[in-house]
Amino acid sequence: MKTTPVATISIACKTPGHCQLVGRLDHANVAGVLQQTQQLLNTNGELILDLAGVEHSDSAGLAMLTALLRYGHDQHKPIAFTHMPAQMKSMALLSGLDNALSLEQ
Repeated sequence: MKTTPVATISIACKTPGHCQLVGRLDHANVAGVLQQTQQLLNTNGELILDLAGVEHSDSAGLAMLTALLRYGHDQHKPIAFTHMPAQMKSMALLSGLDNALSLEQ
């Protein structure tokens, strides 16, 4: 398993196209995470991003997910998010992004 550190978060890819974020996702590191996940999406043609390891996220983390989703859509490359932590789900629901992020109710 390859792990790439980005500030206080790492991106671990178990298999090509299936990666997990581990750590804190916030305004300090979202730009780097977005860039790396876009590269992973371009390399693999699709991406499943497991969020179970996200210990904390602020609104910048949620904005990063929507930017990544938009990027994938524009590039015609599928992306999915799994195991979104309750805190992130709550922010998505409050901001009306639950449908865009395909969150299960």
